[in-house]
Amino acid sequence: SKRDAAVQIIMHVRDMSEEEAKDLCRSPVVVVIKKGTKEEVEQAEALFKDAKLQCRVTSKKKRS
Repeated sequence: SKRDAAVQIIMHVRDMSEEEAKDLCRSPVVVVIKKGTKEEVEQAEALFKDAKLQCRVTSKKKRS
């Protein structure tokens, strides 16, 4: 299922247990990487897209 695929990806990306990843997946929106490098974010995004899961990358806008 999509949830199982998401759990596996989150376990890999965040280096957490299956139980912790399942708890995260109960929410409709899950923050997987916060303050990661561009390379880390692109790798995680590719994993989600390969599994045909929705993924959105956002960044903070600098205030002027």
